[in-house]
Amino acid sequence: MFCNKYNHTVDDKGRLIVPMEYRGELSGQDPEEARLFYITTNLWDPSGHTEPCLCLWPEKNYMELREKLAGVSGGDEKIRRIKRRFFSSTQSSLLDKQGRVLIIPELKEYAGIVKNVMLVGADDHIEVWDHDAWSRYLEADDEESTAWNETLASLGF
Repeated sequence: MFCNKYNHTVDDKGRLIVPMEYRGELSGQDPEEARLFYITTNLWDPSGHTEPCLCLWPEKNYMELREKLAGVSGGDEKIRRIKRRFFSSTQSSLLDKQGRVLIIPELKEYAGIVKNVMLVGADDHIEVWDHDAWSRYLEADDEESTAWNETLASLGF
């Protein structure tokens, strides 16, 4: 499970250091036998207007998500559009020996990432937000506290 959040930066070459706390679950404990993981756009915000973040998925979790999408009929044009947009924007990756990942320019542009980022644990994946976008997102949460409480109450909390 991924939890907590971390301030980090993306260097001039587009590399991001993944915090130690996240590395084992994301890519394996042994750097010599690192597992693939996947970087995607936010499936729930394909245009990046409301929740513009990247998602880092351990291979197992990504494959579960992929299987769910594969199980949905491709007969509907909306479903085909979702699949095309999502899979065409997915980057498979490995951490280097320093625990860094290279994020391709297309993905950085989608999330508005230039330098300062927040890595946010989101249970089964990690979200990577531009630092300012994350701050704006939290401010919107503060303004929506009544709706927040109603949603939690409807879920039985």
